[in-house]
Amino acid sequence: MFPKVEETLLLDILSNSDNNVQKATEKLISMGFEKRDTPPPRLTLRKKEEEPQTVTQEHRAAMPTPPPRMKSAEEKQKSK
Repeated sequence: MFPKVEETLLLDILSNSDNNVQKATEKLISMGFEKRDTPPPRLTLRKKEEEPQTVTQEHRAAMPTPPPRMKSAEEKQKSK
């Protein structure tokens, strides 16, 4: 939220504000730091990204893996 403020200063102000973000924000603004606007949450993009993953997981569950193929005696001899 405050990209130009050092992390230690942020933590000090937050702890002195009883971990109240609103109070810490007001104090930082009064000290002359500029607050960066946060973008709105991207819930719609997350839902679109999650849908294809669930489809592939359901697709995998519907198709069982085939049993391993038995090797013939000739194939066994070749592998030795």
